[in-house]
Amino acid sequence: MPIIQYTGGILYSNQTEVAVTLSGNFTGTLTGCTTSPTGNFIYRKVNNIVTLWTLVNTTGTSNTTAMTITGLPAEIRPQAQVIVPCGEIVDNSISVLGGVAVGTGGAMTFEVATVSGTKVVPGVFTNSGTKGLNTGWCITYPIV
Repeated sequence: MPIIQYTGGILYSNQTEVAVTLSGNFTGTLTGCTTSPTGNFIYRKVNNIVTLWTLVNTTGTSNTTAMTITGLPAEIRPQAQVIVPCGEIVDNSISVLGGVAVGTGGAMTFEVATVSGTKVVPGVFTNSGTKGLNTGWCITYPIV
């Protein structure tokens, strides 16, 4: 009969390490707006996979075609940049699909999904209206 034990953020099965977990939160700052709104971001890391989400709107008035969230803690930064799709983001006051590049320096750079012919390609934000992340926004990415 296997023995399961969870000690100090590590899950063991028959004294063999199965998973290392870490969780926490941080205040992220949204850039690319007339003011830089902040929001509380919650994360859970299991081995080398991070899930990050927010429980409140983090939006502002857009003044550029770029958007980043800064302030990612070192323990959830990848060793090299990773690019992954993400759920709804806000551009020009409308919820749209997006993508995100998670960098090694503590910032996430967002792109808007746009259609070009028959393909979905990365695009830029509108430099007016509201942009940011809605309540319930979530992303999962590797950190290796």
